[in-house]
Amino acid sequence: MKRRWLLAGLLMSILGLTGGAHGALGQAFEQRVSPFPVRDTTGEAYAFPFLGGLNTPRPQLVDLDADGDLDLFLQERRNRIIHFENTGTPTAPSFRWRTDHFQGLEVGAWFRFGNLDGKGPLDLLAEEPTSNIRYYRNVGTSGTPDFERVDGPLRDADGAPIPADRQNIPLLAALDCAGPPDLLLGTLNGRLRYYEHIGTRDEGIPAFRKEADRYQGVCVGPPSVCGGRSSPQNFGSAPRHGANALTSGDLGGDGDPDLLWGDFFSQSLYLIENTGSCEAPVLQREADTFPPSDPVQTSGYNVPSLADLDGDGDLDLLVGVLGGSGTGSSAVANLLQYENQGTDAQPDYTLRTRQFVSTLDVGGVSAPALVDLDDDGDRDLVVGNNQAPGGDAARLHHVENVGTPTAPIFRRRTSRLLPKRTDGFNFAPAFADIDSDGDPDLFVGTFSGTIRFYRNIGTDQSPQFGRAPEGDLTLPQGNYATPALVDIDSDGDLDLFAGSSGAEGTVAFYRNEGTPQQPAFTLVTDTYADLRAGKSRTHPAFVDRDGDGAPDLYLGTNAGLSVYRNTGSPQSAEFAPQADSLAVPLRPLVAPTLADVDGDNRVDLMTGGDGGGVKFFAGQEAPAGPSVPPGAGVRAAPNPFADRTTLTFSIEEAAPVSLSVYDLLGRRVSVLLDRQLGPAEYTEIFRGTGRASGVYLYVLSVNGRVRDRGRLIHVR
Repeated sequence: MKRRWLLAGLLMSILGLTGGAHGALGQAFEQRVSPFPVRDTTGEAYAFPFLGGLNTPRPQLVDLDADGDLDLFLQERRNRIIHFENTGTPTAPSFRWRTDHFQGLEVGAWFRFGNLDGKGPLDLLAEEPTSNIRYYRNVGTSGTPDFERVDGPLRDADGAPIPADRQNIPLLAALDCAGPPDLLLGTLNGRLRYYEHIGTRDEGIPAFRKEADRYQGVCVGPPSVCGGRSSPQNFGSAPRHGANALTSGDLGGDGDPDLLWGDFFSQSLYLIENTGSCEAPVLQREADTFPPSDPVQTSGYNVPSLADLDGDGDLDLLVGVLGGSGTGSSAVANLLQYENQGTDAQPDYTLRTRQFVSTLDVGGVSAPALVDLDDDGDRDLVVGNNQAPGGDAARLHHVENVGTPTAPIFRRRTSRLLPKRTDGFNFAPAFADIDSDGDPDLFVGTFSGTIRFYRNIGTDQSPQFGRAPEGDLTLPQGNYATPALVDIDSDGDLDLFAGSSGAEGTVAFYRNEGTPQQPAFTLVTDTYADLRAGKSRTHPAFVDRDGDGAPDLYLGTNAGLSVYRNTGSPQSAEFAPQADSLAVPLRPLVAPTLADVDGDNRVDLMTGGDGGGVKFFAGQEAPAGPSVPPGAGVRAAPNPFADRTTLTFSIEEAAPVSLSVYDLLGRRVSVLLDRQLGPAEYTEIFRGTGRASGVYLYVLSVNGRVRDRGRLIHVR
């Protein structure tokens, strides 16, 4: 309990929840997915530019809030569901990002929403860590879902756990066209396992009875695996089978559900058609590619989701793609949307987009840098990647700020910053005027452990980088070099630091023993300040966050972002041995860069990492609204609470109002309210059932300004 209170105090300081002056490093960061316009190379705006990129999106379209339109849920990482609410209409969907971690649910490697009792709100199935099935009961309402984890794995009618390989995403579908859905699982032997829904057992938990391990002879794979005749279409047939995902829908207009099967080794989708009826289903593998007019052709493990996305009465298709695919250095195509322009009886699918969730994405892993590249007074963005989609080497992507220092507008450029025939992988850029000629030069960390030097041989307004190998540096140990430059000893020249893939998570230090015009870097130590993050990948960044003239260290790792405060002086740096971890939602392999992007005199944070995109966190020096003592605006009772607590507040005039609850890692676990309200008193309920005991934090915003924030204590 003491540790929990210490964590609560730390996060409240970070979020600005404590009274009095903010701590020196207590500036908050707030995640923003669309803080300002970011456009692609054609000038089209990304809908969610700073989502962080997508490598393995697994989608499901479902009307979870019972408002008549389909919301989008994506899984990109283990134990995380990204939620996009449809704020449009059933016929004109418009999606709004809500959270990277829907209700804080731990869902393992897969999730599936479904109406498991045939009535009421949708429940949730997810992966248990031991490759069984976890069941979350929806204890909320149709309009306000609230999921409660039921202890233990989902069991069959005999009480045995239902096994589900974590690589395979099962399907909830009523093959008999009536009643609660049955459970179907594609197995690693290419077969279809079928469990029939037979009602409920203890405490209303759904009960399933296994009917077959090889249901109706369905098999995915070549004849050598499945036996029998070849498939009707050999194009796209895979020599093997593996991880898979299933979806269902009436694809023949005959009133019964058919299946689509995406397999790890298939570039397309298998069509398994129900040639029988609802009363007597007969499943047959009819085609190895789908849709027939414009087949999905990707790198494999396609995860399909069938739903009427545009409300025209027929099924559209969304397909997540493992690893993405692309035909050019800037193309990332891993969430495909096919619109059905025909009918269910005569479907006619047309590919509408390969990036349904449009976002700034440069590949599998990214490393950003903020720099005024063209000397126009604002920060431009340069993003390195591990390897260009569709290419054989990494690239640096130039995203120019074509707006102003206080109203940024970014646009991707097609021009290359590096010479055309540049090889290598995992580029991590760092810019600095290393020769004091008034323009930024470039250091590029690479997978091989070499930091390459490129001198700016252009002008202030038109940079041009020329390779200067005499300025290269090589890490003393490890690969994945990640450079950062800062005058750590206040002697007027820039020193160089480098992260790497060393096992202990260390940072190397090269002192500049030359001059501001002619640098000469000498390796001092590969374990600077005896920092040992304990993680295998490090990426340093420096910024003076507390204004004392001594730069502080932000160290990204493959597990998060830690802050080491410089407790020394500008001339003699000393870093606190214990780091503070920033409570912001990040991707693995964190690559940080910090600068005031929007001109509000607050340092902002951008991060790259696994996903190939960029995340943006706006600096929040203080609460944006009037100073309100914690708890003055919202009354929570009971508090502490066990099952639920009621939050009551008043609004004096009409305004948009949001009320959200966060956990101690800064993750939003529940959106209690987010809509226009009139003047009145309001109450909202936060349920603790199924949640971990401990401290939660509520934030009430009115007209986009924080009005109140405080603690909720959940006990069992």
